[in-house]
Amino acid sequence: MSNDVFYLPPDDPDLDREYITGEEFQRGTKTAVRTLSSDFDTDVVFAGEQAKTDGKQVVLPLTDSDKMMTHRQVEVGRGYANHETLHKLLTDFDSGQAWLRKQHEEGKHYTASMGQAIEDVRIENGGVKLYSGIGKSVDKTAEQVCKEFKKIADKQPEICKDPWKVLPVAVTWAGRIKIGYPSATIKQALANLSPEIQDRANKIADAVLSIPHGVKGVGQVNQSEAHEGSRQGMQFAERVVQELAKDVPPPPPEEQEKEVEGNSGSGSGKDNDEAHNGEAEQNKSQTRGHGASSSELETTLIQTEPHAFDPNLDQVTKHFSREHEKHKGHSVQKGSFTYDGDKIEEPRQALREAEHYRVQYDKIKKNLGSRLATMKRKLEKALITKLDIEYESSRSGRLHLRGRAPQIMMGMDNVRRRRTEGNEIDTAVSILVDCSGSMSGSPMALAGQSAIALGECLQSGRIPFEIVGHTTFHWRKEMRELLWEAHDKGFRYERECGVYMPVFKPFNKELNKCKHLMGFIPTAADNSNADADAILMCADRLMQRTESNKIMMVLADGYPAWHGSRGGRSQNEITRDAVDKVDKMGIKSVGIGIDCDSVKQFFPRWVVVNDVDDLAKNTLDQVAKMILGDRFHIDNSDLIKAKAS
Repeated sequence: MSNDVFYLPPDDPDLDREYITGEEFQRGTKTAVRTLSSDFDTDVVFAGEQAKTDGKQVVLPLTDSDKMMTHRQVEVGRGYANHETLHKLLTDFDSGQAWLRKQHEEGKHYTASMGQAIEDVRIENGGVKLYSGIGKSVDKTAEQVCKEFKKIADKQPEICKDPWKVLPVAVTWAGRIKIGYPSATIKQALANLSPEIQDRANKIADAVLSIPHGVKGVGQVNQSEAHEGSRQGMQFAERVVQELAKDVPPPPPEEQEKEVEGNSGSGSGKDNDEAHNGEAEQNKSQTRGHGASSSELETTLIQTEPHAFDPNLDQVTKHFSREHEKHKGHSVQKGSFTYDGDKIEEPRQALREAEHYRVQYDKIKKNLGSRLATMKRKLEKALITKLDIEYESSRSGRLHLRGRAPQIMMGMDNVRRRRTEGNEIDTAVSILVDCSGSMSGSPMALAGQSAIALGECLQSGRIPFEIVGHTTFHWRKEMRELLWEAHDKGFRYERECGVYMPVFKPFNKELNKCKHLMGFIPTAADNSNADADAILMCADRLMQRTESNKIMMVLADGYPAWHGSRGGRSQNEITRDAVDKVDKMGIKSVGIGIDCDSVKQFFPRWVVVNDVDDLAKNTLDQVAKMILGDRFHIDNSDLIKAKAS
């Protein structure tokens, strides 16, 4: 490093331009992680201020959903999420967590950092084989580590010659260069270190690339082999530190107290004393388990190891959650805090359960009797009027002189015009059912009957539709602890629970194949109802449909009620804003009140259903009118006859 200047290439100015919203970032990151993992049980959770993975899901700091994020924030966030997903796929967390705790409890902080650096290189070496684009994703995140290091090197240039401070992070730089990451910043960061450190880091990285990672091809992972490689990496870290101690004795304990300014090796961002005092407790709960060791470290050689510069990527996650700095002081933020995340999935049922609910469906359908048949006929009659008259070229029919003059001159024979029926039922429907605890009993039973009746009618009319429920997850211990920690720091959130949306009938399945799920609706009530976010998530699914006419029906028995901090927008206001947003998206929404008219406060179109007859008389008229527009004419004569009989 010449003139004690830690040089890095200048930033691309494009990185600081506004790029996408927080909501788009969250949705895109979740999709990328699920694609990379090929496992829809893998998810990204945006909650609080922490960034970690626990072997089950990736936790990232919450971003304000309606705020714009810069290109830099997006790249750093996605890269970190992809890196942590590789840990979930390739790291042995069970033995790794125990190994890390053991290192810190014995004062082997440097060995722990080296083990984490080696594991990062090992999994990313597998990552580029699992998905070739992973390098371009993670390198932007790794670049930020270089920039964090530069802040320290500019103040303490001597650390660039001290392997006990920089070798772990140097190993990650050397490894990423050898893997093929395109970043010029990472290459320059390594070049700024002393030649001896560069040489040692390159040799270690070469050895790490030969450790098994378990990836057999695109989307193919041998997890047993991957976990074995994880354990080998930890054993290798112990040997690396032993060899370093023989060649370059570690600083005496009194000098080890002089930590790298601004970095304690724990990534905590605390003052050094505070970080040291809380480090043992932190590492007990730390979830970045990276492998295990079957050999004992020779403690006679190294009694207490120094702290190195933190090589982990989680130290840079602050770069994609800066919006939180604007909300200190107990102000309530837009967005959600949840440990479980928001999930939309088909409910899982045992074979016996599925058969039971299939029988329940058939019973409900039978009890609807002639009313259901009448509703079907009513909708079918309405749809027939929508079949517009179109004209097509033909050899028979009326001669079309004005429009076919060129064809006549050329001697073509398709110069006549005839009328045909044109199918313009270009409509998709989403039915969203409140499945909160307040719906228990008769309201949920009526909602189930209504959903089944509407589904039968839409299926008969060949209109694409889905039926989705919504409720919230119960709080778990982990969620409660994270939330209390966030509250202690002054953070408040409009929603402090996860939304769960069971898919009873997806667009891509016939109703007949979903009877077991549809029959579950009358007994599906549980927990609370976060209407606003459920409506928006349902709208996102509906917007993916290609039909030009999109309709959303929301069945609810009262007002929104979910766990959230007070002091910001009311939940009623948040829900109205969500409905307004859906309408601006071009979706026609209608609120269906189950024994309650509260829906009139939220929806521009609404009806109240006290029994299935109300559904037939009023709701079906609303649906048909939204499909047909002004061309729909109400005719309940068939229904009156059916009810009289």
